Amino acid sequence: MTSISNELGEDWRSNCYYFLKGRKLVGISIPHIEIGTKEEGRMFYFGVVPEMRGMGLGTEIHKITLAQMMNIKATYYVGSTDESNEHMMQIFKKNGCVLRD
Repeated sequence: MTSISNELGEDWRSNCYYFLKGRKLVGISIPHIEIGTKEEGRMFYFGVVPEMRGMGLGTEIHKITLAQMMNIKATYYVGSTDESNEHMMQIFKKNGCVLRD
């Protein structure tokens, strides 16, 4: 939690969103504007609980979070993942992200 507070500031909780399916927690995301920029949207954290993976929820949560970034004045999004994380790469592709490098 210290790293979140250090990077996003004391009010980081206002950027923290959780997602439910029915009453069951299925995921979380923390969108923010990258420090040192005015419009670069980033996700400090994004994830789906293990038992809910493989159901397309990651794609939907990512898509909702991209829309939420527009509400905090992001005009573009920069995401990253490990090159071996095929699941996240597929989420990026499904939501229209473009591979840069």
